[in-house]
Amino acid sequence: MDTTVATTILIANPCDAERKLLGQVLDEGEFTVIEAASIREVLEQAGSHSPALIVLDGLLWQGQALEALRQLKKLPAIQTIPVMIFANPGREEEVYDAIQAGASAWFLRKGFEIDKFLDKVRTTQGRHEVRGEPGGSNSASSTSGLPTGLEKLSEEQVLAAMRNMEYPPAFTFSINEAVTTPCARDQEARHIAEIAVRDPMMMTAVLSRAARMNLDKSIDGLADVHEAAEVLGMREFAKMAESLWPLEYNLAGLWDPGCFWMHSVATARIAGHLSKMLGLKKPGQAISAALLHDFGYYILATLFPKHYGALFSASGSIDSIHPVWEKRLIGTHHGEVADWALRHFNLPELLRSVANVHHVPGIMGQPLSGSARVLSLIVQAADQIADALFPGDPPLTCLTTLAQEFIAAFERANLSADKLMGEARKIMAELTTELVYLFPQSASRSYVYKQRPLGPALYFAPHGPELDIIKTYCNVRAEELVIMERVGRAEYPVNMPMVLNLIHVDEPAAQVETLSTIVASGLTRGRKGVVLLGGPIDKSYPSLVGEMWQLHTVPTQPATWLRMLTAVDTEPMEMSAACAAE
Repeated sequence: MDTTVATTILIANPCDAERKLLGQVLDEGEFTVIEAASIREVLEQAGSHSPALIVLDGLLWQGQALEALRQLKKLPAIQTIPVMIFANPGREEEVYDAIQAGASAWFLRKGFEIDKFLDKVRTTQGRHEVRGEPGGSNSASSTSGLPTGLEKLSEEQVLAAMRNMEYPPAFTFSINEAVTTPCARDQEARHIAEIAVRDPMMMTAVLSRAARMNLDKSIDGLADVHEAAEVLGMREFAKMAESLWPLEYNLAGLWDPGCFWMHSVATARIAGHLSKMLGLKKPGQAISAALLHDFGYYILATLFPKHYGALFSASGSIDSIHPVWEKRLIGTHHGEVADWALRHFNLPELLRSVANVHHVPGIMGQPLSGSARVLSLIVQAADQIADALFPGDPPLTCLTTLAQEFIAAFERANLSADKLMGEARKIMAELTTELVYLFPQSASRSYVYKQRPLGPALYFAPHGPELDIIKTYCNVRAEELVIMERVGRAEYPVNMPMVLNLIHVDEPAAQVETLSTIVASGLTRGRKGVVLLGGPIDKSYPSLVGEMWQLHTVPTQPATWLRMLTAVDTEPMEMSAACAAE
């Protein structure tokens, strides 16, 4: 039975002729159409008919479309209905503002093509109902009590959605490179590995195909990209690459493929460098694990967009992103989704375990093998370094300190933090330049900074380690970061905001003493500031520091307090590689 026959689409458009035209197009596409000519009618029709999708005109509403969208999303009965904006954005910010307000997609009026319009309608409303978040339903009985009103995701559902997926769709540029780029016979393995490490989905395909061909059943499986490339060979690699589907994505959608690509590749390169510094025998394992650590977000965004959208939308109002929070909203977390998906592709448990726990602070209490534990600590560190050095603050990004176990190992090896961060900055600068070329729309997102959002700022971190992620984050975003070694009577302009990092001050008494000293020195008077803590916030702290200061615990979404500190608007314009390089 064709499920699109009974699918109802609400066209919200004040122009009678255009509304009738779109209605005819949708009717011929076998949709049931209802219409609304005003905001009031949109709310009434959506509430009484519960359409599968609302096509909301964004050009002729003269600025009221976003307000209508916000009103829709406030009504419990219809807030889960996807909304597609039909308009030409006057500026890039409009697309992001609409997505932030709750839109699921944006379709351009310019160059309108019927087939593309119908495809967009089907994909926006149909992934949940037709392609199936398996077992999905909009009825209350299937929501399992989740606050989002969505069905709780399970391993069975994820695997069912991937049932016919031999390999994940990959980026077009990596498929083209794999198919068209020749190499010398003695360089085949290196050539394959270099292509694979630039695309998480291509990496998955390489490891998956090599696993089927590999006869070595070692405890860690085939997790090293270089070893997988040796097993595969150029002929088999080219054959596999030709079979891959190119990844299709919505440039105005919630999921940002460019930032996903850049963060994944940056984390992989930093992890590879870290593993070499620490003397690991197989740095290729760290590269593979790091490249795939956020694979769960890819699966959620492409197969379960409503669940991904729930995370995205809710992230704007909370301070911390963590697995427990994700599980509360959608029934699982992206690390667990990656574990399930990578198992489907026959990837080794070593890589699946790292993906599963990469957001568990310090991987405390996790039953990991020795090699999985080491890789998890390296991937966590590389993940945090990549986030701190990125010249922007994408949604669903969280910052915390490096695990004590990792810091101890780094210090025991007498490694240089400056050397590590210098190499990481080079990596980020190179990838920032590539991002502008490969994903220009990502470089224009409003959370990517054209200039540093902070002017001169103060930073104080008593007992902080040499590898201080919070300091690195602030240093990338401030025009000048003045590092305070101790609290004194030095005069600093009150327009210099301050970040006080007390994460490494464990005892409450010591925290109170430090805060009291800061207050007594006059640093808090008339100055905006933020205090970061590693544990619960004592109820006496807010009154101690005053109204112009905020207190946050880690893990933290730094964008939540950066907006309070910043005095410069962050405009969505072209990126500067220098921001990451300095």
